[in-house]
Formats: sequence, structure tokens, C-alpha cells
Amino acid sequence: PVMGEPGLPVAGKTLDFLRHGMGFSTEYRDKYGEVFWSNAFGRKAVWVLGPEGAKEVLTTRAKSFSQGGWRFFINAFFDRGLMLLDGEEHKLHRRIMQEAFTRPRLEEYTATFTELIAKEISNWPVNQQMLLNPAIKDLSLEVATVVFMGADPQASSHLTRAFVDAVRGGTALIRAEIPGLSFLR
Repeated sequence: PVMGEPGLPVAGKTLDFLRHGMGFSTEYRDKYGEVFWSNAFGRKAVWVLGPEGAKEVLTTRAKSFSQGGWRFFINAFFDRGLMLLDGEEHKLHRRIMQEAFTRPRLEEYTATFTELIAKEISNWPVNQQMLLNPAIKDLSLEVATVVFMGADPQASSHLTRAFVDAVRGGTALIRAEIPGLSFLR
């Protein structure tokens, strides 16, 4: 059986997840193993951790899992996106996308992001503390914006902001288009 716990009425473990992120995952993995359940975001969720579990769920060779679990989080922002499709339809769309990931294109992307990364890291402080997580996140978003969107790195901040807003909107506690709240942004 998959072990777990429901958490608070209605909220479940949502607040723990949002507040502690990976700490939440680590605590429950240590308690229940790499597969556990909890209530979160108003529904029962099964959490699968570790590389083997991720591979099984994401590749679902046995067709045992649906990517539909993501719909709750991102459908409002990425309706019918590749990550939300299953079966033959997913395979068809993935094949269309494969043209962007041929060896020559990957070599070109690698050259571009290697240059961007080297330039950015050369500006990081030496022999003093810095916050690594925001620096890596900003760098990753800049690389993705330049490589996949073709945007100028200096002009990419609005695309980066839009992407961050979409991701934060997907985990918004209040999932309604209310001015000033993350779901509407």
C-alpha cells in the first residue's frame, strides 16, 4: 500500500508543500519512502520521488500513468501543451518537436548557452557569499529565453517575468482571476 497522511481539512499538506518545497518532499520520503500520498491543492495527490520513479511516471511505457495530473496546475496557462497530452496524441506532438532537437541544433544550442553561462558566471562574486538558487534560476531562464525564444538576453526580462508568473500561477492558493493575485498575473 502507498502510505501517507491527509493533513489539515481542505488544505491538506498544501501549505507545507508551498512553504518548504524540497524540505516537504525530503521529510515525507524519509517517513514513507519514495512514493507517498497526501491531500494538497484540494485533492488527493500521490508523490513519486527519485530517478526510477520519475522515469516510470514520466515515460509510462506501460501506459499506467496519465500526464493529466498536471492539468490542475498548468492547464489555464498551457492548454493542450505537450506536457498535458497522453498516448498517440502526445507521441505525434513530440515527433513534431523532435526537429528542434537534432544533433546539429543541439550543438548550436550548446555553443550558445556555453557562451551565455561563461559570461554570466564571470560576473558572479568571488570570495564572498551569494544566493545561488536565485542566480541559477535567473541564468536558466535567460538561457532558455535566448536559446528557445531567440530573444536578446538584455531584452528577455519581460519573457522571464511572464514565465515565472505562469509557474507561480499554477500553484496559486486562490485560483481565480482576482487583480493583484498570482493566478491572474
